[in-house]
Amino acid sequence: HRKGKCSQGTMITSDLEKLLSKEVSKIAIDQDVWQLGIKLLKSKHSEETKRNSEHLHAFQIKFGMLQDKLNRLISMRADGELSKDEFLVQKQLLIEEQDKCQRLMRDSEKSARTWLELAEEFLDNAYKVKEVMESGNTEAKRNMIMTVGENLSLKDKKLDISFKQPYDILLKPSYRTDVLRD
Repeated sequence: HRKGKCSQGTMITSDLEKLLSKEVSKIAIDQDVWQLGIKLLKSKHSEETKRNSEHLHAFQIKFGMLQDKLNRLISMRADGELSKDEFLVQKQLLIEEQDKCQRLMRDSEKSARTWLELAEEFLDNAYKVKEVMESGNTEAKRNMIMTVGENLSLKDKKLDISFKQPYDILLKPSYRTDVLRD
């Protein structure tokens, strides 16, 4: 049970959809901006791929050097050059360093894949948002709103919505015009 009587009047679905469409269309981009964004992504992707490959190669080299140290450590223990305690301490340090190196390699591989996917999703959603709101089914509209917006409230038949990052950047006029000028 709710406490008290709601002071807000009713609103029909089509009016709410019009309000949502109007607000969400503020972050919409046209085909030219979308194509420019995709072109810039492709260019940036080449740079990122090269940088990630370099990082990955450096981590692989470091991992190999750590494995060589571990192998030498085992030989030193086998030859009696290290006590059991010295060996175990050094071995643990090298294994921890290898684990760290492996995590960095996984992170590098993951970031190489995900940044491009996220950027493409951002551009695609900003390009399709107006079309989805005008002609999509209820579920598609709901999904789009949940993807780009947050903190929705409706009071006195006025809709208030905040846009999630990075969609909020599209509300800044200087950003929109700077992108088109470049």
